[in-house]
Amino acid sequence: MLLGQKLALSANAASSKIAFRHLAKTMNYGEAYKYINRFSYFLQNEIKHNRKVMIYMTNCPHIAYAFFACANTKNLAYLIDPNTPEIKVADIIKEQGIDVVIVSDDMQQRMKDVVKNNRLNLQIIPCETRRWGEYETSYKLPVSMTIKDEEPVAMFETAGTTGKPKWVGYSHTMVQQAALVWKSIYKVSAIDTFMTYNASLMHPFYFMHGLIFPMLSGASIEIADFAATNIEELCKEILESKASRVIMRGSLIEDWLLNFKNMNLKISTVRSITADYSLMKPSTYDFALNEFNIKILNFYGSTETCWGVAGRQFEEPEPASTVGRFLPGVKTRIVDDNGDDIPGNKKQLGQLLVSGQQIATSYYNNKEASKMNMRGQWYFTGDIVEVDKEGIVSFIDRKDNIIFIQNEMIIPKLVEDVLTKIPSIDKASVIATKDQLGKTVVTACLQKKTGMDISSQEVIAHCNELPERHRPTSIVFFPELPLDSRGFVDKYKLRREFK
Repeated sequence: MLLGQKLALSANAASSKIAFRHLAKTMNYGEAYKYINRFSYFLQNEIKHNRKVMIYMTNCPHIAYAFFACANTKNLAYLIDPNTPEIKVADIIKEQGIDVVIVSDDMQQRMKDVVKNNRLNLQIIPCETRRWGEYETSYKLPVSMTIKDEEPVAMFETAGTTGKPKWVGYSHTMVQQAALVWKSIYKVSAIDTFMTYNASLMHPFYFMHGLIFPMLSGASIEIADFAATNIEELCKEILESKASRVIMRGSLIEDWLLNFKNMNLKISTVRSITADYSLMKPSTYDFALNEFNIKILNFYGSTETCWGVAGRQFEEPEPASTVGRFLPGVKTRIVDDNGDDIPGNKKQLGQLLVSGQQIATSYYNNKEASKMNMRGQWYFTGDIVEVDKEGIVSFIDRKDNIIFIQNEMIIPKLVEDVLTKIPSIDKASVIATKDQLGKTVVTACLQKKTGMDISSQEVIAHCNELPERHRPTSIVFFPELPLDSRGFVDKYKLRREFK
């Protein structure tokens, strides 16, 4: 089934239900579906088919409208975060051969500047003020065109934690399979309203959880002002919208809930908070549940897996330090360094391999990376995980981050957990470097908290609780550690500095 056909089923079943609420305006599913069909006819007449189209918008319903219109008309959509630096946006346009850009009205001038400053030649389509009223409300692809379920409809860039980012194409099947899996986790009800907090809907995690999944499930979507800085106003918006599902970065949850507590505001409508597996303290789970009776749904995965690998179930009490259980529909293997399966009758520790309809089988136009990471039906995640006999999954570290000294495995995350408990340390990252004799040593890269100080000797003393080989022998202080797009310290960049 194609995405447009799936959306038609949801729209017909909930025709009068509010699909979007944005800037005090609402649109129901019947109206939204007709608008998408008109938009589809416009694209068919204006740019035809098989074009590469950039969607470049701040948070608004038109992200979804443009995406479905591209999917309907067999045009490939590149979803680009509006905060992406201008030079990178220009590079993406050139490298990917993009010649059409659909923009929200507030991004139109910025895109014109990108075109002018980089001498680009492409068509810019502003869409928010257009109604496409001259077109039919029921779209049909020309009989000469065919679309297959496995064809890509959306392009997303990977985080690039191991080098240059790669492009992953989400097909009709991938998107629908991910939505099907999540539906069994969320237990979506007829009155659910989804709201994404303080994150761009152009990022694949928030695009899927905060926009496409709710639409395919027939739920309402509240689109908050991502640029808003007044925390009180944002909190009140959640109360007024009666949002029941909030999507946000894991590292922000505890502070966000504390704002409600400090303002003596009750958030009785919120059933769950969905977070990517990012920097979240284990105590956050208990705080949300005990103080607000809110369940945190934690989804583990990557762009390549549509975040459909593992998660904390809505009704299951998994330990807070884990990523939960493997999700339905995903096949898994845990392998050692030789690629041999580790028996599953006891605790498993090794690299995670995954397969399933929501898992990418190749990188877009990148045969070398595809050959390295996608072998047969299996995607080699590069993640070292531990799975206990109950099926509970714990993320240990990236395979590339594991340090070996005299055949002993040193897990940087265990050392970092100790280092970040030091009161004066803000961020910590442990990597392998070479000493003057060329021997591998454990190096702690640290960022101090503002206004606080600590010596290398004091740091080493704090590490006495660690096994001897895990203790860092080299301490390096950085004014600011480099971060990747997920908020993690970028170890790839750190290693390059030492080289």
